[in-house]
Formats: sequence, C-alpha cells, structure tokens
Amino acid sequence: MSDSEPPLTISHDPSQQRFIGPQGSQLSYELGPNSEMIINHVGVPTALRGRGIAAQLVDAALLDARENGRSVVPVCSYASSYMKRKGLLDQ
Repeated sequence: MSDSEPPLTISHDPSQQRFIGPQGSQLSYELGPNSEMIINHVGVPTALRGRGIAAQLVDAALLDARENGRSVVPVCSYASSYMKRKGLLDQ
C-alpha cells in the first residue's frame, strides 16, 4: 500500500474462512489441526492489482490470527513472500 492509498474496508467471514475486500478480492484460509491459520489463497482482480489490496488482506488475516492466538502458515506464494519481506514468518 502506498502512503496515498487509504485503508480499505475488509470484512471477515469466519464461516467461509475468508477475508473479503473490494470487487471480489479475497484471502482464503483453513484452520489446521492445531488451530493454526493456513493461508492458501490471496486473490485480487487484475484491474485492482498494484494498489496494496493483497497486502491489506494479509494484514487483516495476521491481525485476526494474533488476536486469536493462532500461528500462521502461508501456503499461498504471495502471503509467504509478503510475510518474509516483513520479517513475520517466525511469528
């Protein structure tokens, strides 16, 4: 997200295990056997890419995991690279 991009409204649908952003963007996850959050997909429509939406979806998931005492396993390549860039893979 650039400094000029305002934070998005992202909703969480725990029953569907997803975080939902604008115009069909979403992050899907599943809960593992030890209640860890396994992020398996982050998707943003092509027309919206480059606006920091995927990063905000991952941040929302990370905040939820932290608030619920869950570890995070990023199976999705975007989530994994984002967490690595931010130094968050060991949390």
